Amino acid sequence: MTKDTTTPPQSAHRVAVPTLIVLGLICVMVSTVSAWLQDTVLDSGTWADESGQLLRSDNVRQLVASYAVDQAVASSDAQARIAAGLPPALQPLAGPATAALSNAAVQATDRALQLPQLQSAWVSANRQAHGKLVDFLEGHTSRLTSSNGTVQLNLNNVIGDVAQRLGASQDAVARAQGLPAVTVIRSDQLGTVQQGVKLLHVLSVWPLFIGIGLLALATYLAHGRRRQALRSASIGLLLVGVALLVIQRVAGELVVNDLVKVDAVRPAASDAWSIYTQLLVESAWAGIAIGLLGFVGTLLAGPAPYAVRLRHRLAPTMREHPLWPHAALALAGMIVLLIGPTGTPRRGIGIVLVVVLAFAGLEVWRRQAVDELEPAPAVEDGAGDETTAVAPPDRLARLAALHADGTISDAEFEAARGRLQDS
Repeated sequence: MTKDTTTPPQSAHRVAVPTLIVLGLICVMVSTVSAWLQDTVLDSGTWADESGQLLRSDNVRQLVASYAVDQAVASSDAQARIAAGLPPALQPLAGPATAALSNAAVQATDRALQLPQLQSAWVSANRQAHGKLVDFLEGHTSRLTSSNGTVQLNLNNVIGDVAQRLGASQDAVARAQGLPAVTVIRSDQLGTVQQGVKLLHVLSVWPLFIGIGLLALATYLAHGRRRQALRSASIGLLLVGVALLVIQRVAGELVVNDLVKVDAVRPAASDAWSIYTQLLVESAWAGIAIGLLGFVGTLLAGPAPYAVRLRHRLAPTMREHPLWPHAALALAGMIVLLIGPTGTPRRGIGIVLVVVLAFAGLEVWRRQAVDELEPAPAVEDGAGDETTAVAPPDRLARLAALHADGTISDAEFEAARGRLQDS
């Protein structure tokens, strides 16, 4: 007698299924981080919105005002002009007078930066400038120039305007406007930046589809344990969201506390980090929410007594009105979208995928509840008016099909078959 050495499919896939789940979650995480970088760095609308938030931050606005005034005072020789207008005995007071004038100018500039008209103009200018930067800034604007392949940010008009407000002469204003531009990208970095932009475009989309495909393949291969595979994937999404929050927190502390050496700048750096990572935090919380919903869904589809009672209670309604659960899910989805907008089109792709999976999962659960818990019709047993409840063959056949494809486990199948036979 030959011993059967055939490996059961469940045993053969015990390594493949968790491996595919882990790889799928890694792809989703890579796509999430890449989409955040692309939206923050390359999307002009997002960049302009975040620039407006920066200007509304007290710490950042005061830092910008101080920098603009310091540059204007330095370029306009304010202390020398004040000393020239004082008697010789009072010329030593030129330094304190310049400092007082600088403080007043900082306060005035800070108040000016709070004006809605100026903030609106700031956002509009950032949107236009960023659009040119994304197009590699070929010198089509006075604020963004390109020289010998070097992309530069030109702030001389802003500094010159501040100098003019301080009463500087035309020569001083001209010197302020002649300050060197800030180099954003050097010529030897331009090729690397261009390659990075192309890579972000790829990584922000394709890993998401690959990750979902790997998770779907893992679920398909988990014959007899598909609900457990979905539960593992849901827990993984939750952990990915938590990991992103931890990374954002630790990286922020590293940037603010270790890389920023000037204590006075750290509050502004902290605000800027919070603003620029806001989309990443939102994505992390979305992953946590999706993971929790998936985990709860797998519990409600399981053999636990509370889950069985819930399915048994809702089965008649879902049988008579199959669209009602989907209408409730659609209403909940619209409320969520009203509370939290979709954002950029790339994030809309993820939202569409989540919506499709949510409706598909709800329909699977509804059919499970109806097939598993719907009472069998009574049929006559041939003894007059007495009737006996008999489980119809098609009902048992559907249960057997659910059991065969792994939708319900062995225990769930036996429990459902017993309830049908006893009803």
